[in-house]
Amino acid sequence: MPQNLLKCKKSFFKLKIAIIQPTPYRKGHYYIYTKSLFNELRNFKCKVNIISAAKVYRYFGKENTSNLNFNIYSIKGLFLYLFLCFITIIRFVGLRKNFNKLIILDCEYSCVSILLIILKILRWKGKITVQVNAPNFEYRFHNQEINFFKILKLIQSFIFKFSLNIFDIKISCLGEWHKNLLSKQLSFKKENIIVIEDGGGGIVRKFSEKELTYNFVKELINYPKNKKKIFLLFGNIRKDKGHLFITSVWNKYFNKPDDPYLWIVGHDEEKLSRKILNGASKNLVIHNSYLPFELISCVYQKADFAILPYLSHYSGGSGPLMKGAFTHSKLALVSNVSEMGRLAKEENLAEYFIPEDSQNLVSSIKKILEKKEEYHTDKINRAFKYANERNWSNLSRKFINSFK
Repeated sequence: MPQNLLKCKKSFFKLKIAIIQPTPYRKGHYYIYTKSLFNELRNFKCKVNIISAAKVYRYFGKENTSNLNFNIYSIKGLFLYLFLCFITIIRFVGLRKNFNKLIILDCEYSCVSILLIILKILRWKGKITVQVNAPNFEYRFHNQEINFFKILKLIQSFIFKFSLNIFDIKISCLGEWHKNLLSKQLSFKKENIIVIEDGGGGIVRKFSEKELTYNFVKELINYPKNKKKIFLLFGNIRKDKGHLFITSVWNKYFNKPDDPYLWIVGHDEEKLSRKILNGASKNLVIHNSYLPFELISCVYQKADFAILPYLSHYSGGSGPLMKGAFTHSKLALVSNVSEMGRLAKEENLAEYFIPEDSQNLVSSIKKILEKKEEYHTDKINRAFKYANERNWSNLSRKFINSFK
């Protein structure tokens, strides 16, 4: 074994990593990301535990049937989330001497700030990487409605900015777009912000048409039955992800028998299904609940294209793009927003349209349908390569490197 590789492996043994994740078994992204990161860190022979509100996980198994799903944009959901985050950080404080590295995922930033202050007081000498999914630390109240959540966000941001200056930490974010904005909003040095894209790539199992149908029927998945082109919108159903916008476009412009399907699959986080189905086109099919992890590849294989019509103010990540369209070799049509817009426009990995512009979206869809499959091959291949170069192993190695 080469000397430098042996030295690298020995250094991994010294890493005693705690992953703070208040709700690791919460369905969807929370479970997939946490489990994938945990497994890959273990593959690097690191000691790693997940610190959650419920317990400390030394092993992390299959997705369970936890019903812990809540909307943090409701008063009840917000206070439940804050409680779970607070319990989680207190649990880590009690166990801090067992670890020398800390990764913080999906934890409310006021609670993160409290943790940083406590660890500073207790003189904990470990290193910390905080994942910040969205640059939502800038608020303008001029000509906008002032409400409880906006005031809370403003206070949260102020406390978080303060805590960043008292502890030597790194921030991980999901893309270059996020890095530039976070550096500005948090007055934080760019060299201390690491881009760790959402995990993609990996081996994708191929299913026959008969197997696809069997799996959909068995799991009661509502899916398009006719042999027409399918645009898949996968992920939590939310207003900022453009579900109401794309539905109105489909109802108006794609309601004829030969027009393509819009297939919406995801948990209805904001209870929008009734509005989506009100006067819906026959070419709109919706499955409004979480999808079993093993069926994600089935859904992408059934679809012809992926579509992400996110609204102009969206500032989150591009998980469905990386883990979904790119990994499953599907051409994606995305709004020119956030990191997904940058990937489409600058990296030329997807088609894009002007956010919330119905006419531009319609013309983009028609352009895609008019072109032969070969026209998109290079773009799809580049996207597939991009995802595989940023797989879960690569993601985990970047977290390890963030501690240096």
